[in-house]
Amino acid sequence: MATSATAPYSSKIFNSLEDLFPATAKFEALKGSEWLHDVGKALLKEHGMNTTFGFILLHRHFDIDEDQILVEFNNVTVPWLDAGKSSGKSKGFYATAWKPVTNESSDGKGFAWMPYEFAFNPAPFGVDNAVGPIDLNDAKYKEFLEAFSAALRSAGLDQLIGLSVIPEEDNLNGLEITEGKANILLRADQCDSIKDQDRVEAMWSFPGGKYEAIGCAKGCLSPDSGGPHSWYHYGTLS
Repeated sequence: MATSATAPYSSKIFNSLEDLFPATAKFEALKGSEWLHDVGKALLKEHGMNTTFGFILLHRHFDIDEDQILVEFNNVTVPWLDAGKSSGKSKGFYATAWKPVTNESSDGKGFAWMPYEFAFNPAPFGVDNAVGPIDLNDAKYKEFLEAFSAALRSAGLDQLIGLSVIPEEDNLNGLEITEGKANILLRADQCDSIKDQDRVEAMWSFPGGKYEAIGCAKGCLSPDSGGPHSWYHYGTLS
């Protein structure tokens, strides 16, 4: 029987994720940014995954209830009942971020990947810029996941870095803010007052083309600037 690449979702594991700033401190202490740009980027390109996946700093926006998951729809992310993904809504429901975990689904050498953030788009996939679901059990991801797991473990970053789908191009220049238990993505022209030094990197992708030199980043405001979460893009497209 083939070993599954994925692990079942668990709200307990979701709530065990650290807050952003303790996670950032550990990430910086392990020189995580250098690893991502030197090792992670090379792995994505070597396996042809740089237009599919990016990397995400593992952290939680807020605690959720035992029967909840975190779901994005139309640039607003809020807790849903976990049962919702098994209802009629499931046709437009898919994972957008995964955390490496060790459990009975892993093979003892790598990790199983637990989805911990999700999105909902009722449009047919391939229409309305829908990203569509990614099945990590697909054989085409096997070698990349094995190599990525080994590299994470070797660097001691397996509790700090996960996988994420690449944001849609229209969302790369926005700003995500969190109020209570809702994350809201603002347009770039609505957040010009947010300074770069007030943001903390939390997502990276290297899809190539016009974004190759600057990369993309999902980030968060520092506590002194009224945090917690923001989304931004390095540099300009010119």
